[in-house]
Amino acid sequence: MNLSKEEDTYFDRLISLENKQRKLGFDVRAVDDLTTYLLGSENIESLLPPSLRVSEDDPQLKERVLELYQLRSEYNNLVVTGAPNNPLITSTKERIETQKRDILQYLNT
Repeated sequence: MNLSKEEDTYFDRLISLENKQRKLGFDVRAVDDLTTYLLGSENIESLLPPSLRVSEDDPQLKERVLELYQLRSEYNNLVVTGAPNNPLITSTKERIETQKRDILQYLNT
């Protein structure tokens, strides 16, 4: 029996599991931060914070958040160039709210 070889194997496995735990902790905090942001962001003009981290392991969530960012950017551009009662502005605002609800539903699932 080679105990030091087994110790090395178990230690390497422990380090690997701790790294996975840390990554999952970051992912959980990122989802919590995104949920808090979506629930608390009443100001439609505000863009998503650049520090918001979305896991690379979830391409669907990343795509939905990117779509929301693009919609908000489009909305901001429309507000600057158009009249407040412009139907395109109203439509884009509704799409933003729908996208937010979709992301929240996805996160809850």
